[in-house]
Amino acid sequence: DTVEASADVTDATNVAAALLSGVTTKELDLAAIAKDISDTAVDVFVYDTRKDGDGGAWRKRTQHTSWYNETLNTATRGSRKEFPAVAVIVLEAGGSTEGTSVDLTIYDGDDPDMPMWMQYRFVIGSGSNTGVSALNGIITFGATDNGVLISDFVKDRMRLHNHVHRHTYGSIAPGRLGRSTVADVLEASVTGYSIVNQTVNDVAMTVLPNAPIDSATGLPAPTIAVATNGGVSVIKDDGTVVNKVTTDATTYSATVDFTKDGYLIVTRNNYSYFVITYLTAASAAHPSGWPYLNYFRSNGVAFPGPNGPGNNPHGDQQYGLANRAISLDNNAASADIYGLNVFDINGGLSSPNNSVAYITSDYNTGWMNGDIKLATLSDTSTTFDTTELVTNGTFSSNITGWTASGSNNISWSSGTISVARNGSTAYGAYQAISTVAGKQYQATFDVPVAGSTTVARLYVGSTAESDNLAILGPSSNGTTGTNFGGVFTAVGTTTYIHLGAAGTTAGTASFDNVSVTLAEQDRSVNGKGLQVFGTVPKTPVATGADLVAYGPFTSSNYLE
Repeated sequence: DTVEASADVTDATNVAAALLSGVTTKELDLAAIAKDISDTAVDVFVYDTRKDGDGGAWRKRTQHTSWYNETLNTATRGSRKEFPAVAVIVLEAGGSTEGTSVDLTIYDGDDPDMPMWMQYRFVIGSGSNTGVSALNGIITFGATDNGVLISDFVKDRMRLHNHVHRHTYGSIAPGRLGRSTVADVLEASVTGYSIVNQTVNDVAMTVLPNAPIDSATGLPAPTIAVATNGGVSVIKDDGTVVNKVTTDATTYSATVDFTKDGYLIVTRNNYSYFVITYLTAASAAHPSGWPYLNYFRSNGVAFPGPNGPGNNPHGDQQYGLANRAISLDNNAASADIYGLNVFDINGGLSSPNNSVAYITSDYNTGWMNGDIKLATLSDTSTTFDTTELVTNGTFSSNITGWTASGSNNISWSSGTISVARNGSTAYGAYQAISTVAGKQYQATFDVPVAGSTTVARLYVGSTAESDNLAILGPSSNGTTGTNFGGVFTAVGTTTYIHLGAAGTTAGTASFDNVSVTLAEQDRSVNGKGLQVFGTVPKTPVATGADLVAYGPFTSSNYLE
C-alpha cells in the first residue's frame, strides 16, 4: 500500500526502518537505498502507482514528455525512462544553491537494487523542504520559504504556488534542475491562486468523491492540502485555492493528511488539538463551510470528550512538528514524542459517540469513549513503582523535614506531628516533593487526633501554601482514622504537601504515616488514578505479551 513514513527520519537507518514498516507491494532491497540517502532526509513517501485512478496505466502514455526523452545515466537521472510502478520518494532538506543541492530523489522500487531514477534540484527557496506526497502521476512537495511545487508527470508540467501568486512551467526536464533552466514558462505571477503562507510544513493529496476527470490525463484530478504557518490551504481539483487562516500569529498548521473517505486531518503547533473535517465540492469553496466534524482538544471540554493530544496522560504538553497527522483507512491518528493517539472519527459531533486510544511503549488504553469515567490497568510494566516521595512521614522520632506555615505551630508527640491552627490559614506544616508533570500520585495519611472544631486535611499544591491540586481527608470535625487520602495529578517537577487543621476557630489535629507514591494511572481525561493497597501482582497476560494482568486481589491487597 502507499504509505508515508514518519516526518522525523534523520538518518539512513531510520529511512530503511520507515520503509520496512509500510511497504507490502513487493520485496525491496532497502540496504541499497540506505547507502545513498544522506542524513538530511526529512520525509519519505512510498508511491505505488497501482493505487492510482487508472491502476498506473498513465506510465505507458508518457513517451512524449521531456523527462521520458532526456539523457539517461547522469548525476540527476538514472538508466530507465519509464516512471517506476513503485517509486520511493525521498525529500531532503535542500539548500539555497540552485542546481546543486538535492531537494528530492525518486528511487526505482521495481528494481531490487533500488537505483536512483530521478533527482530534483529545483530549490523552492532558501528554507528547508518539509513534506512530500504523490498521487495520479503528480508529486507535490513543500518548503519553509516559497510554497509548494507540484509536478504533473503526465502533462509534463510543474506548478509553483506561494503566498503571492502561481507560476506554471512546462518541461519537467530540465525545469526540475532549477528555475533558471526552465525551457518554457506557461504562466508567470498569476494572482488569485496563492496559498495562505509561503512557509509550508506539510502536504497531503486525495481524490474527493465525484472529482472531475482531467481531459489531458484521463485521471481524476486530486485535491491537495497544504499546512502552512498561516493556516491551511486547499488546492482544489480545478486548480483554485481555498485558504483557512489561523486567528493569531503564533498558531500554525503543523501537519495534514486525508483518510480514504476524504476527511481532512489537521494538527496545530501550539494548541493541543486535532481537527477533522469533511471536504466536498461545496464546503471546499468557502472557508466558513469547513465544519469541525470532530475536534479533539486537550482539556476535554470540546468534542469528543476524551483527552486529545496533550492532556492526560501527557500533562498538557504543547506540540510542534513532531505531532504528525496520520490517516488509518477511515479513522485517524497523530504521532508525537509520546506515541500514537488513535481516533475514531465516525461519531459526528455528539461527544459520547467518539473514541480515542493511546498507544505508547508503556501502556495501551484501548478505546475510550466520549463520556468515559476511568481507563486504567493498561500498563506494560510488571511492577508498581512504590518509591516513597515524602521524607519522614512516619515521625518516629522527630518532625525533621517539615516546615511550619505562617503563624501556625507544629510539634512532635508520640510518633506523630501535631498541627495547631492559629490564624486564618489552615496550612500547618508543609514539605516539597519531587514529581513528574502529568503523572498521578496517591497520597495517604492517618489522623490519630482531631479536635471537635477541627478537620484534619492534606492539601496538595503546585506552590507553597496552596491547594490547587487536591484537598484530601475527612469531611467533618473531629474525625479520626487511617488511610485517608486520594489521587492528584502533578503539574510540575515540584509539588507541595501541606498538613492542616481546617475550621472556623483555633484547633489542633495530628497526622501519622503520611505517604505519597505513584498511583496506578487513569489515562482518561478525568485523571482519577487508583490507589494501591498492599501488594497487587502484575503478570503478562500471556507468554511474550507486553500487556499485563492485575491480581489476584484480597481484602488487604487491592486497588481503589
